[in-house]
Amino acid sequence: MQLNLKIAHKGLLLISVPLICQLIFVSVLIGLEQQVEQSEIRERRSKAIVSDVSELLKLGYDLTQSAIFYSMTKSNVFAERFKRQSNDLQPGIDHVKALVANDPHTREDVAKLEDEAHAQVNLLSQVVSASDRGDIKAIFPILKQNLPHLFTGYMAQASRIVDSENQLQESYPVQEANSRRLVKIALFAGIAANILVAIGLAAFFTKNITGRLSTMLANTLLLRSGDALRPVVYGRDEIAQLDSFFHDMAGALAESARQERLIVDHALDIICSLDAECRFQKISPACSRIWGYEPAQLAGQPLANFLLGEDGSKAMQLLSQAQKEQTSVISLEAQFKRHNEKQLWMEWSIHWSSQEQRYFCVAHDITERKMLERMKQDFVNMVSHDLRTPLTSTQAFFDLLATGAYGDLSSKGLDNVSRLKTNVSRLLNLIDELLDIEKMESGKMELRLSEASISTIVESGIDMVRGFADQQQVSLENTLDGAVFMVVADSDRLIQVMHNLLSNAVKFSPAGSTVTIAASEENGLVKVSVIDRGCGIPEEFREAIFERYRQVGNSVGSGTGLGLAICRAIIDEHHGAIGAISEEGKGSTFWFSMPLVPAKAKV
Repeated sequence: MQLNLKIAHKGLLLISVPLICQLIFVSVLIGLEQQVEQSEIRERRSKAIVSDVSELLKLGYDLTQSAIFYSMTKSNVFAERFKRQSNDLQPGIDHVKALVANDPHTREDVAKLEDEAHAQVNLLSQVVSASDRGDIKAIFPILKQNLPHLFTGYMAQASRIVDSENQLQESYPVQEANSRRLVKIALFAGIAANILVAIGLAAFFTKNITGRLSTMLANTLLLRSGDALRPVVYGRDEIAQLDSFFHDMAGALAESARQERLIVDHALDIICSLDAECRFQKISPACSRIWGYEPAQLAGQPLANFLLGEDGSKAMQLLSQAQKEQTSVISLEAQFKRHNEKQLWMEWSIHWSSQEQRYFCVAHDITERKMLERMKQDFVNMVSHDLRTPLTSTQAFFDLLATGAYGDLSSKGLDNVSRLKTNVSRLLNLIDELLDIEKMESGKMELRLSEASISTIVESGIDMVRGFADQQQVSLENTLDGAVFMVVADSDRLIQVMHNLLSNAVKFSPAGSTVTIAASEENGLVKVSVIDRGCGIPEEFREAIFERYRQVGNSVGSGTGLGLAICRAIIDEHHGAIGAISEEGKGSTFWFSMPLVPAKAKV
């Protein structure tokens, strides 16, 4: 069926139908985009709720801690802290209520959380009031019976809100993925519709238009090959305009390619490619600013010529391995020799393309970061020294006070000085443990090795904890009976291990019990055991007690959770082993073993 339409009508048909399709397509995309935006808004609100509820949970714990500490110390610091934290609780709850105002289910949970919080505050206020009155008998029932139940309910309600919001957050990526999938479907459908419409409408064009269409087709081929386009076709109709648009598009593409080259040329990082032999091929002009070499100077040069020392060998091994194993992306840090012989630290992100048989690299200058890391280490060392020195002086001053160097103190004063000495010692131990962890992380733990007697090390450890054991009414039993076990070790570090193991054993032993120290020889190793009759270690903690910052769930005191981790690091440095055997309710045995000095090597 032929339609007798003028070229203007055909042009109108050619434009209007695709335009309608395009408008529908844009409308669909806008709707889908709005869905994605709403999903992102809900996700941000959910994250804010989780963050605020977590803060409320922490505030509830801090309130409890302040009230209990106040009841124990009567310190105005804890009273003021309790008052301030109580005042901060309601604004935090109000903020969460504002976030869930449009969610009836979550609003109900927040209301329950508010009730639990107020109940906890009221109960803690009773503790504070009873402490003010000196009514100790009224405090213990509250702390033992009511407070754990209320705090558990408060924590459970907060966890319920957090879990609910986390479940919602897990659904958001699925919703977003579905929306993006719909966008792709709409995009392909719109493209397909436009193609079909264009094919259908092409049948309406007459033969006198084919010449110009051929010109336009030739221009597409010229565009693909990068050659200059033919002049714009004659006429003032829509085909001529289309050809003009095509020329504009070609100009835009050329401009886009130019902009891409500008991005590479002006990138702050160095962008380059290497051939399979790791020789420079293409390289961005940033190399002249960072490395001091022009791109032409680097072309064809092996990368290994510019990498220093072991960094160069390691880098070449990684590149070769990536090529053999077809690893897609590798990262490495290496020192690079600049044109002026200055050394730079460069971080390389390298992609091996098996299709192109080339490496594509981005090199980022991290020299400043390396300097900052070194400055950080120097700063840590300085702060550690500046903390330890005044604390040591303070400890010495307390010793003088305790001995009466500045006059006799009352029994209460002596008790206070004793407590302060204990706190200062705890801080000094904490600094030492933190320094040990720093050395472990940086691989700088140094051992002063010499031949040492296990008996002497054990006796030194016992002497260090004897006062603490007497205070805890715990006996120390040394079963070595003068047995001679000689090892090559750093005696101070092994004494540190013994002190830690014995301190833990005494701390967890009941009054009147005995901590036993034993040693035995097994297959050329000496095995030292510290045996207590305490509560034992729960099964869920037995695998984690030697990890950093981990403590047994029922532990008491103010430990850092670093002691056993440091012990393991020290024993590992001595090529030994450390472990624990425990049965809950029947005590624990902590042991370590290390190689004995061969008999022929003993003096």
